[in-house]
Amino acid sequence: MFFPRDDPKTRRQKDFEAQCRQAMLEVMSRNAANRPTAWPYETIRTLNGDIVRRLRSSLFCWAALVAFVTGMTLLPRDVADGGIFILTLGPCLLLYPLIRFLFGGKDGVVPAVTAVIVEEVLKHQILKGLEKPRRRRRR
Repeated sequence: MFFPRDDPKTRRQKDFEAQCRQAMLEVMSRNAANRPTAWPYETIRTLNGDIVRRLRSSLFCWAALVAFVTGMTLLPRDVADGGIFILTLGPCLLLYPLIRFLFGGKDGVVPAVTAVIVEEVLKHQILKGLEKPRRRRRR
C-alpha cells in the first residue's frame, strides 16, 4: 500500500493559507464594526471583541419621551392607560439601554426582563419611601 508522504512544502503552503484566511477574517470583522448600518440599528464591538448589531439607544430614549408625553395627554382625559405609559413603559424604556450595557451590549429577552424587574423594584422603593413620612404624620 502506498501512503503519500506529507511534503513539507505543501504543509507550509497549507499553514500559509490558514494564516491568510485568519488575517482576512480579522480584517473583515474590524471593518464590519465600522460599516454604517440602517437607521434603527447600529453595529458595535463589545468588550470581548464580538461584533453585535442592535437597536440604537437613542431609539429607546425617544420612545420613552413619547410614552411620557402620551401618558400626560391621556391622564387629564381620565384614561387609565396614561398611568401605564408614565409609571411603567417610560421608565422601562429609559432603563433598558443601561441594563443592556451591563449585559454586554446585546439585545435580548434577559436584559428586557431585567429592566422591567429593576423598574418595578425602584418604583416600589420610591413608593415605600414616600409612604413612611405619611405614616409619621398620621400618628
